[in-house]
Amino acid sequence: MKKYIILFFLVIIVFSAYGQNLSVTYIDGFLEVKDGNSWIEVYIGDSLSPTDILRLDEDSLAEFSHGNQTIVLSSPGVYTIGNLIDISNNQSGIVNLVSRKVQQMFSRPGPGKSAVMGVRADKTDDEELSWMGSDTEELINWGREKLDEGNYSEARANFLEALDFALDDFEKDEALFYLGYTELLSKNSLKALELFRDVSPHPSVIYYNQAYLLKASLLFESFAWNDTIDWIDTFNGSDIETLGSLTLLKGICYLQLGSHREADNLFEEIIALDPDPETTEIAKELLRKR
Repeated sequence: MKKYIILFFLVIIVFSAYGQNLSVTYIDGFLEVKDGNSWIEVYIGDSLSPTDILRLDEDSLAEFSHGNQTIVLSSPGVYTIGNLIDISNNQSGIVNLVSRKVQQMFSRPGPGKSAVMGVRADKTDDEELSWMGSDTEELINWGREKLDEGNYSEARANFLEALDFALDDFEKDEALFYLGYTELLSKNSLKALELFRDVSPHPSVIYYNQAYLLKASLLFESFAWNDTIDWIDTFNGSDIETLGSLTLLKGICYLQLGSHREADNLFEEIIALDPDPETTEIAKELLRKR
């Protein structure tokens, strides 16, 4: 079992980045490619080779694709296409681990209603809480049913309408969360990232752990190491398994940033916490490889 886990999550995928070009499928902001001593603007539809060096501007997003592979870039900086491909391949197992944990959370028995009903309340004179429903709540519940059925198109329509009807930040956050999750299940990670940028859930909502894991994973997958760390540092939950997964992502971000001591400390924290067999084994293997 341990051998399987290590191979699945950590071993470098055996295919070279060199020899495959990426097509630019989306740009929001400004992206350039190096040409000698100059930088030339990149446009949607351009083809980039693995040896090309890119520069992404502040507040910009870019997406590249090759066959079934899609790479999203959201953090400003200078990158080599081949390096982006290798990192994306090597870390796909970690991203899949987080995605699977989120799906497992949704499958656990829990409240059947929208989170809005449980956190948005009016206080009466004697300080008791009277729960309030809304059109947004009903639309979100319908959308969740469609998600369970795998009907992403109808789920998306319900969540978009819920967002239009949102009366406060609780309702807006929940509609954005489920809309982003729908896009992620629809294999549109770029759109999911754009939506999750505005998600900041209250710790009492039922989707709090899922939201933190998914947003952290999307930032991580788009090479935004510092943004991932900053987001994880705001986590205020107590679920051990969620904390373990977030700590693992944070540790790998520190590795990418060259902060090996910080990374090792986080991997040791995971081993002491022992949140689940997979996460603990990955942390041990990362320490062994150091």
